[in-house]
Order: sequence, then C-alpha cells, then structure tokens
Amino acid sequence: WFLALVVLAQAFPRPADAGFIAPRPVTEVIPLPMEEQTMSMALTPSGELYVGTGSNAHRFDGARWEALGLEHVAPIRSLHVDRHGRVWVGGYDRFGFLERLPDGEDRFTDLSPAFAAEHAAERIADIWEFAETDRAIYFRALKHVLAVDHAGRRLGAWSHAGRMGSPIVV
Repeated sequence: WFLALVVLAQAFPRPADAGFIAPRPVTEVIPLPMEEQTMSMALTPSGELYVGTGSNAHRFDGARWEALGLEHVAPIRSLHVDRHGRVWVGGYDRFGFLERLPDGEDRFTDLSPAFAAEHAAERIADIWEFAETDRAIYFRALKHVLAVDHAGRRLGAWSHAGRMGSPIVV
C-alpha cells in the first residue's frame, strides 16, 4: 500500500513542478487599518489599493496605509480607476477624482459644484457606481446620472423620479 503511494507520487508532478504558485503564508495577510465597513475598493495599474469606507478613503501602497482626508466626501460608496489610471471617487453629495502630487500625496478634485443646480433641486446623495466611455465618466446616484469628460468638465445630468438603474456601456 505504501509502495503504491510512492509510485503514484513519482508518476504525477508535484504542484510546484507544474508551475503551481503556493498561496502566500497567513503571516503575510495585511489587515485593514480601519475598523469600519469597507464600501468600495479599486486597484490602480501601479498596484496601489484604494479603499472607501463610511468615514474616509485610504490608500495602500504595498507597505503602508494612508488615510486620504476625504471625511467631507464620505461615505465613499464607489471607486473607479479609469483607463488612464485616475481614481474617481463617489461619495455622499460629492464626487470627483484623486490626483497624485509630486510629493506622493493625493489631492481630491471635487466636481460636485458643477452640478449645484441638480443638487439644489434634490440631493444627489450616494454615488453608487461609475460607467466609462471614450468620451465620458458617468456617475450614478439614486435618482441621478451625471457625466463629465475625462478632464472632469461637466457634460450633462439626468434625473428620474424613481430609482436609476445601473449604467451599462454598449
């Protein structure tokens, strides 16, 4: 019986021999530094992880976490990395994008003032998701869809008395 197992083990390659990459050890698990609900996540092409929570947004560069000072935008319900690597942020009544500065800090550009008329008529509330085309970035809220170009300039706004459905790019 034992000899049969040895023969079978030699006949079939071990996972490491077949290009298998073992999972990382549990000791390498890096816990989230925030003790609250994670609402959104986005991974940039450079490998940085952005996490949106109920009170802020955080960036993990592979070694350390940094809170981004977006308490005024929270809760951060949605994050989106566009085709150029820019991180778009959807919060509560506020939305915009993050820009990496030469000193390594992230600066948030708030685009919501360009939609003040829509906000004055009815709260925009949570930005739940994004859709991207060659021409625009679309932000979907509960009753609104807002569009900006890739530079952040307003393109349009639409509302519906009921809930808006998910945007789908066709």
